[in-house]
Amino acid sequence: MGVFGDGSWVIASPAVKDGKVYFDTSDTSLVIEADAKTGAVLHSFNLNHWYLYSSPAVAGKMMCVGSTQGKLVAVDVGEFAPVWTFETDGMKEHGPSFRNADGSPNQEKIYRSDFYDDMVSGVVRVMSMGSILGAPVVAGNEVYFGSADGKHLCPYVNDVKNVRNRRPA
Repeated sequence: MGVFGDGSWVIASPAVKDGKVYFDTSDTSLVIEADAKTGAVLHSFNLNHWYLYSSPAVAGKMMCVGSTQGKLVAVDVGEFAPVWTFETDGMKEHGPSFRNADGSPNQEKIYRSDFYDDMVSGVVRVMSMGSILGAPVVAGNEVYFGSADGKHLCPYVNDVKNVRNRRPA
């Protein structure tokens, strides 16, 4: 395979399907589809500068990836475009306080300064938004994932463009 080398942090495991590699960059918030043989980037899009630590999960025509914003994003791999987004309860409750009008993170409100205590408190603020740090798992028509707001979630997906919330009992 070729190497993706723009200097971005690729710290999560990739997903591979049909000769393509799917991965995300944590620092530049890119979700990328690359040719498995050459490493050439075929498609990419940005998740609005929220850090990405979650490995993507690919099943059928859908890929899911989580973000520190507390959102699970489903991507139609044929179009390579987001088709739906699921927001954690933490994101709904705390997200508006820590994002700019364009949806990007408001780093000044999150971290406040470079002082160590402010940085640690900033991480706590980000986690309060229900950050999705681990890889989602797709099983049949369900997507399972955990979030930093302490909840395990399972949206039911009846096709690539429709989702409804179902919390496991």
